[in-house]
Amino acid sequence: MPNYHEPVTSQLETDIASVLSAVSGVQTDISTLSTEVATVQTTVSGSTIDVSSIVNSLLDTGDSVIGVPNVNVGSRVQGHKCSTSASETTLFVTNTAGFAFVQAYGDASLGSSAIVRVYSGSIATENLVAYAIIPAGTSQVVICSPAYTDSGFVVTAQADGTNSVCVSFSYYSPQPVSTTDFQTGNDTYMYGFAPTTPHDTATFGYVGGGSSPYKYKSLLKFDLSAIPVGSLVSSATLTLKVQAVSGGNLTDFQIHKCLKDWVEAQATWNEYSTGNNWDMGGASAVTDTDAVIEYNGTITAIAGQEVTFDVTNAVKSWVDGTSSNFGFVLLDAVTSVSTYRTFYSFNAASPTDRPKLSVSLV
Repeated sequence: MPNYHEPVTSQLETDIASVLSAVSGVQTDISTLSTEVATVQTTVSGSTIDVSSIVNSLLDTGDSVIGVPNVNVGSRVQGHKCSTSASETTLFVTNTAGFAFVQAYGDASLGSSAIVRVYSGSIATENLVAYAIIPAGTSQVVICSPAYTDSGFVVTAQADGTNSVCVSFSYYSPQPVSTTDFQTGNDTYMYGFAPTTPHDTATFGYVGGGSSPYKYKSLLKFDLSAIPVGSLVSSATLTLKVQAVSGGNLTDFQIHKCLKDWVEAQATWNEYSTGNNWDMGGASAVTDTDAVIEYNGTITAIAGQEVTFDVTNAVKSWVDGTSSNFGFVLLDAVTSVSTYRTFYSFNAASPTDRPKLSVSLV
């Protein structure tokens, strides 16, 4: 019988020999790769001078190139606001160079298209970076771009006077945030045992339990008017210094937003201002004190020690206008008789003892 496999075997040997020869050539080519890479690197190195000159010609004095963001460093903030105003209204402001993403949505009932604008640095025609006309019931991206200057952004919106245009703003900045310490404002404390007595001139405020069954609560409000409208808050901390201690620890110390516009010289356990009662004594109703707890924990600090609390969410709401700045209510939910802390007030003789609110803005 003929051997039909011999030609196949012979052909296979020839093919293998060809493959090996080809591979050998590839290996020889690979051996020259490092030399070629070095040549490319030299070429690129020589080109960087030209690239730098091009970049410099595009930038103004003080401008900088940010590059691709490294999300492991820097600051990231987000905001969402709506406006019905028929006039151009500032919604967001940033003061550092960064990457911005702005998306807008027009209410389905808009009588005419809304306009959302993005400026570099400040509101001026020559600073307009991008804008979008937002028809009723539509959503679109206004900008998704890095800042090309170190001036930050201003985002504005203009609706029809009745219906809203809503804007979502996401911002990343590789630069450090700007932190300001606020140490001016109003404070007082309320005591159930003396329900009609104001304590606005005291150099300290009480929090905790007094004579059974009476409680101490403190009111504290900072003047934040220096923060520009639309600023984005990265973080906020409240620092208080303990003046004196009675009893053990405050085991359920809480900070809430106050919902009534109290007056420092008039606020008492019964009233937040003359002739205006709290809905429940000591600002105890949910219409007096926000049910949301900004901070909750145990206070073990003794006289002379400082304690710091994260109150970012509350300050964000005040700065972006989603709630009114009526300050904080400080209390201890689990109150023991004669167990309290006193914290230095704005009336303290030494500025270093007074309450401090540190607000970081992007």
